[in-house]
Amino acid sequence: MSVPTFFLRACPTCGRRLEVAVQHLGRDVECPSCGSRFATSIIPSEEFEDREVERVLRDAERYLATVDEWNQVAEAWSDRQSASAPP
Repeated sequence: MSVPTFFLRACPTCGRRLEVAVQHLGRDVECPSCGSRFATSIIPSEEFEDREVERVLRDAERYLATVDEWNQVAEAWSDRQSASAPP
């Protein structure tokens, strides 16, 4: 009994990571998440890579904004604790 070999490929439309069986290389597959059809390859297109980079940068910006927000909350909490501490 042979075990199928898969490679990971992100859908160029929605970005969902898919396991694609090697025997489907070069064929059109349908994303189960968004229904988009695309040709499979091991190397994604440059257009996809650009969108992936943009998505990662947006995620990083959101993360950094969240960290800044938490740092402000922590600082305000620390100031409040210092102000209410007995002398």
